[in-house]
Amino acid sequence: MPPNNRLFSSMCYMSAKRYDRMKASTIESVSEKSCWSEICDSELAARTAAGSVECFAELVNRHGGRLLGFLTRRSGETETAEDLTQETFVRAFERIESYDPRWAFTTWLFTIGSRLAISKSRKKRPGQLDRLDHIPSTGDEPSAILAEREDADGLWSLAERELTDDQFTAIWLFYVESMSVREISHVMGRTKTSIKVILFRARARLARALSASDKGGS
Repeated sequence: MPPNNRLFSSMCYMSAKRYDRMKASTIESVSEKSCWSEICDSELAARTAAGSVECFAELVNRHGGRLLGFLTRRSGETETAEDLTQETFVRAFERIESYDPRWAFTTWLFTIGSRLAISKSRKKRPGQLDRLDHIPSTGDEPSAILAEREDADGLWSLAERELTDDQFTAIWLFYVESMSVREISHVMGRTKTSIKVILFRARARLARALSASDKGGS
């Protein structure tokens, strides 16, 4: 069994910057061990299940920043996202023996994080989604409009405001995390057909919102 989680939870999770500052004092020098880059995620998970806190700390180092970025967008609040990220890693550590290496470790990790985020989902802002139904459809993909705007952060801010939680999660996992429809369906607990529908509707909604935003600013 892994070491006591009470001890682990107080030391293991940290942002990438904080982890870098502490790594020298919490993990033996890489030169004295196998190079971390040569060890795949599934092997690190297996070693964690065998009792290595150091291997799990490396998984935190590899994926903590990406998970925090996703949960920050997903929750809309930095402090909430940090709490969710920590809780995600704590639960992953507690359940590491249940990890199935047939799936990418990040798919398993984001599944835990996404489900925790759902339980703390932010409230839908009144009228925000409904007003999009009255915006004429456009044939342009959000990615095509984005290429012209060169405003990635602006697009994600718009998506955060206008999409449903499911739509935002699916779009983020597809475009930012480069997950396949199959992997997204696993993370979100939906069928592949359902994910395809969610992605289609999210793209259409974003395209309409972008079109309306551009017209409003002209």
